[in-house]
Amino acid sequence: MNNITNGTSDFDPSVHPELKIAGAINFYGLFVLLGVGVPGNLMVIAVSTQRHNRNKSYSLYMGALAVFDIIGLLVPGLYRWILHQFSMQSDGSCKWGKYISSTNFGCSVFIIIAMTLDRYLAVTSPMNVRRFSSVNRTRKAIIGIVISMVAFNIPFYVYTKKIAGTVICDTFNSDALIAKVYLWLSMALTTILPFVVLVALNAKIINTLSRASRLDTLKDIGSTLRRCRSYQARQVTRMLVAVSIAFIVLTSPF
Repeated sequence: MNNITNGTSDFDPSVHPELKIAGAINFYGLFVLLGVGVPGNLMVIAVSTQRHNRNKSYSLYMGALAVFDIIGLLVPGLYRWILHQFSMQSDGSCKWGKYISSTNFGCSVFIIIAMTLDRYLAVTSPMNVRRFSSVNRTRKAIIGIVISMVAFNIPFYVYTKKIAGTVICDTFNSDALIAKVYLWLSMALTTILPFVVLVALNAKIINTLSRASRLDTLKDIGSTLRRCRSYQARQVTRMLVAVSIAFIVLTSPF
């Protein structure tokens, strides 16, 4: 009984006042992000679904990423509002909350990787870009990512439960071998591997763009239309590189 009491006191704001401050920042900060993030992502979806953008692979990736970003903002926001208003928590809400958030994060991670790989191929193999970056391939890639993450994150649902006497959810607190192995596998797959892959791909993209810019400066040849299209393609690539670099910085496992 003492162990249960001591475990509960670890999460008691009256015992640890800093938890109350952290809780307020965590709760109200999310609604600030909602106010900025949801309108911004809706604008991305609106631009991505315009007729002249529908046949571009990067528009599909950006639109899908915006959808998952909205889900990643709305689901935790609603979840925390319910906890704050009603102080209610159950095993079911813990399980579904953790499962949805982890699945959503995994989808976002691998869409960023797929989008970066798409730009890498466009920059390093421009003659084959239509073959590698077709709309059908992009749609299949997005659907494949979603199905894979829905299946891969099932253990988050199975091994998540509510801590008795609190509204805290506990994940993978089990002696089962799969629970211990899966936690490390999940971290490697959604943080370490993406970090390594994105750093390598973006380094190559940046290096290729730098060389292309120097060549354009040295020889001013080609039609105005061709140079304009080349400039626009590089601008789009730079924007997508910025997105993946922001992800690297904000989710770095090191």
